[in-house]
Amino acid sequence: MPHPAPVPMSATLAADEALARRRRAGERVLSMASGEIGLPVLPALRDRLAAAAAENAYGSVAGSPALRNAVAGYWERRGLGIEPGLVVAGPGSKSLLFALLLAIGGDVIVPVPSWV
Repeated sequence: MPHPAPVPMSATLAADEALARRRRAGERVLSMASGEIGLPVLPALRDRLAAAAAENAYGSVAGSPALRNAVAGYWERRGLGIEPGLVVAGPGSKSLLFALLLAIGGDVIVPVPSWV
């Protein structure tokens, strides 16, 4: 009976192991590979989050109009005019990339460096 092919370690787990080795060696590292980074919340952001605590229902699937307008404005200031209706915001890169793959049914270009 043939042996099963070995499963390679994911890039995320490899990064986590490399960071753990560096921590054991006494280095201070800021992990941006997986999980939570562990940085404190900026006071201005903390205040805005606290002010919005009563907004505890699902929002628009594509993101709020204010957020989509802000994103369109960001790109407009950089010479890439875009309509807010073409902007989609989501809870993270993994879910957005997965949704994009499902929506277009073809190839997706992901810049490097990027999330693994």
